[in-house]
Amino acid sequence: MTLELWRDAENDAEGSCCSASAVRSARSLAHGWGSRTSRSTCAIAFRAGVVQPWLDDHAAGLTPNPCVRCNGRVRLDAMADLATRLGAAALATGHYAR
Repeated sequence: MTLELWRDAENDAEGSCCSASAVRSARSLAHGWGSRTSRSTCAIAFRAGVVQPWLDDHAAGLTPNPCVRCNGRVRLDAMADLATRLGAAALATGHYAR
């Protein structure tokens, strides 16, 4: 499963974990392994749970960590929900895999 958290034609950074290009790369890799893949768009939850709080904290002079918020409020929740719906016995992530 690949989460699409951000889509911006002007800012689709190859190194970003949440860009449309990252989704395409994950799909290509999975298909190369002969695996099925699915994509879940979580852009609204990402904007509300990660981007807006980051903007608010930054404006208040804080140094927010968007990955902590994403992992704890968006990414893992979405993946655990899908695993439950599929009846999966386990869930493994490759968030930082290269």
